Amino acid sequence: LHWVTRLAFVLFGPPCNSQSPPHQARNQVFDVIETLDGPQAYHLTRTYFWLQLVSLARAKLDTTVDSNKKGDITTFHQFIQHPLCQNLRNPDLIDNYYSQTVLSRGTREMVFPDRKQIPSVLPAV
Repeated sequence: LHWVTRLAFVLFGPPCNSQSPPHQARNQVFDVIETLDGPQAYHLTRTYFWLQLVSLARAKLDTTVDSNKKGDITTFHQFIQHPLCQNLRNPDLIDNYYSQTVLSRGTREMVFPDRKQIPSVLPAV
């Protein structure tokens, strides 16, 4: 399991108290990962991809899980075991969105996927 998903869950908080993850939390995740990976290993696009998918899973849980049961998802283990989050357990999921050629250009700058658009959470209008 990609450790970025765990870090994002911890910094964003469980779905039961989620709104959109604050910009500050996202920046913290980027900073922590860059520090842990080191400047040579850090990959901006990979990090963004996993943060986006954790945010999407949290949003799906918020809109589909009964409000009485949202409080039951308080740990990363509960979150990742939920049927709506099962795709996050696949470390190769990024390959559905990016070819290796495009992903190799995303080390220090964000690159858009060439295979499939990354799903996003848009606020209700």
